[in-house]
Amino acid sequence: MQEADSEARLIRTVDDVRRLLESPPFMFFELLDCVEVCRIENNVELRHHCAELALGQTLEAHNVRIPRVEIAAEEIIHAFLARPRRLWS
Repeated sequence: MQEADSEARLIRTVDDVRRLLESPPFMFFELLDCVEVCRIENNVELRHHCAELALGQTLEAHNVRIPRVEIAAEEIIHAFLARPRRLWS
């Protein structure tokens, strides 16, 4: 997981989320901020994508604390369940 000494970028809007996704690497907490912004703005697809990236980072890390994995996994589940049923098939 990329947890560098640098400060996390500020994520307040969906445009901020898109800008962040265009400029990796991402910090885990930046991705969680992205998930929250997308939840507030009801952008399910982008929220799901950010949650997947966060989960991927936690699974790649060797020092993962279980609550972090659970947070990312819960966001993926919530984003999936928020999709219209016609997208499930």
